[in-house]
Amino acid sequence: MWIIFTLISVFLIALVNYIDDELTADNPVKLSSDNLDPHIEVGGLVLISTLMSFVGALVVLLIFNDQIVFEQTGVLLSIGSAVPFVFLFASYFYLLRRYPVYQVIPLYLLSSVWLLIIEILSGVPISIPQIIAVFLIIIGSYFLDIGKLEWKIPGKLLVTMIPVTIVWAFGLFLVRLASKTLPGTTISFWQFSGIGVIGIFLLLFVKRYRSGFLIRIREQGKKFLGLSLCNESLSQGSYFFGNLAIAAAPAATFVSALNGLQGLFIILIFLGFGRDVKVNKIQVFSIAAIVIGAFAIERF
Repeated sequence: MWIIFTLISVFLIALVNYIDDELTADNPVKLSSDNLDPHIEVGGLVLISTLMSFVGALVVLLIFNDQIVFEQTGVLLSIGSAVPFVFLFASYFYLLRRYPVYQVIPLYLLSSVWLLIIEILSGVPISIPQIIAVFLIIIGSYFLDIGKLEWKIPGKLLVTMIPVTIVWAFGLFLVRLASKTLPGTTISFWQFSGIGVIGIFLLLFVKRYRSGFLIRIREQGKKFLGLSLCNESLSQGSYFFGNLAIAAAPAATFVSALNGLQGLFIILIFLGFGRDVKVNKIQVFSIAAIVIGAFAIERF
């Protein structure tokens, strides 16, 4: 069942990327000034992402009311995982200001490496074939996005992504620890609530974030709110099913690694909506590596 939850999670986040590409590629959503403080420019996106988590928490509460329980350790771990999630949102928006998405996204799979190390040190039973499978997926995902047998990641970006992905891996591990006493639905409720509270804190006490949020509301209005509502709903659905998968999987590392299927799902979504997609030989071999790795994780 955890694989099904993971596939749903990855598909939803791939759909978010498709919508971003479809709706903003030819008519990018930008603020009027090209000289804005980067914190003002990014702040509005961080705030809408965090504040809308209250909606996710409410939906989970309404649907799974009988499963929302309070167990102190699990609740604290779930709320604690909100911090790395917000850090993920912010780092993603900041990095996309300087680097193309095809360089940024693959590097988030580094979190699987750190999570693998954390879980092995914690005594989680992970076999050698499964470790090989994790690295096979990571490598395949990189070359699927790049499309060439070459290293195209700037050194500064790689150095930046190391602490970012370590924090993200720690957040996923907190979810795994929380799952020992709480169901995934409860974890999601407290996690979404924690993310929303952080959003309120940022709104009240980080002036440049608040300014960026108000500027986007004023200049972009319904477009900003509409795109955010659509994408954040899908994103929160992805995180929800990701939490269910982590709670049910033999190891959180496997769920994290299978996020490498995102590139494959994006290609399938493009094809499904009639987009012209060209896949070269390198990408074909990369897809094969990802699929083999995914099969090996479950098989061994």
